[in-house]
Amino acid sequence: MPKRKRPVSRPRQKSPRRTQAERRATSEQKIIDAAMRVISRKGTDRLTLSEVGAEAGYSRGLPAHLFGNKQGLLLHVVERYMRYVVGNTHFALPDWEPGQGMQRLRATIRIWMETGVRFPEYFRTYLILSGEAVREESTTMSAALRTRIYKINSRTREQLGRYLKQGKKHGEVAADADPDHEAMLMMSTLLGLLAFWMLDPDSFDLRKAADRCLDDLLARLELKKPRTRKTG
Repeated sequence: MPKRKRPVSRPRQKSPRRTQAERRATSEQKIIDAAMRVISRKGTDRLTLSEVGAEAGYSRGLPAHLFGNKQGLLLHVVERYMRYVVGNTHFALPDWEPGQGMQRLRATIRIWMETGVRFPEYFRTYLILSGEAVREESTTMSAALRTRIYKINSRTREQLGRYLKQGKKHGEVAADADPDHEAMLMMSTLLGLLAFWMLDPDSFDLRKAADRCLDDLLARLELKKPRTRKTG
């Protein structure tokens, strides 16, 4: 019998080698995510850079090499929260069209609540850092870090207020409504709801509760469309 020819093996294509900047970015991201997990478990007072390095699967000294100190790491944690939770909301929404202020507001809040359900460590970290920010003698909260926390709150409130102003401009919201005040009220209500859910996630459905709270808050703001009579 003729010998069967062996299939010619093709050389494996090597994946492109990552640059030093890419490797550093990956390491930073893993360490920031690990820091959020540690903060979620034990807060910031007992957080150590060496523990975060071990949590991320790296050497205990790498976080200090990349972020300098604990304050530097916490600042990057806050920036990560701001980019992921606040910043990415814009890209998850459809293109802006006039007369869709309320639609975008509802979609924004649903995205926030969905993030809380899927990635609770993000919001738990935010709530813990917010608690540190209001302490007068916090050992972990620098002026720069406190300023970043305040900026997140201001940016979130301004985003909600902007949607309400657009709704008011296009006749979706009552003319006598105060968008800035209503945005502050919405944000306070939803953050309180989120904090309750974090304490006991099995006690209620966060998505449904957020929708119901939002319905109640918007019921007195949105203009009711006149009913059209059916002609028989």
